[in-house]
Amino acid sequence: MDGFVMKQDLLSFHIASKIPVSASLRQELLEIDGISYRLRREIELVEIFDHIQCKTCKNLIARRSDMLVMSSDGPLGAYVNPHSHVHEVITLHKANGLAVIGNPVKEPGWFPGYAWSIAECATCESQMGWLFTATEEIGA
Repeated sequence: MDGFVMKQDLLSFHIASKIPVSASLRQELLEIDGISYRLRREIELVEIFDHIQCKTCKNLIARRSDMLVMSSDGPLGAYVNPHSHVHEVITLHKANGLAVIGNPVKEPGWFPGYAWSIAECATCESQMGWLFTATEEIGA
């Protein structure tokens, strides 16, 4: 991060690429002409961003404080499944308003040592993501 602090233009683009917002809002941030304007808009968004909701029905799923950082890239990541579909994922340590569908699948996935189950919005049944469950005891 030290390199980003010294180069505000890189910092502003890095934040724009990692902030958990819609693709259209992300594009809007990237198109802002002027580093200070872009950084100000990003600060505004971070200050008001507290709820993670279902895109379809706006059911509250989690809060910003429920995000879990699993890599140096932060809580937001992009993963490609075996069918070449890209999924933007926010990792959470706590979520509400979800229904887990089926038994955990143990075949290899994005996170080694974890089985996955599909998680749907409990209100409208839109797919929200996956629940990852450890398949082996940590330290074993």
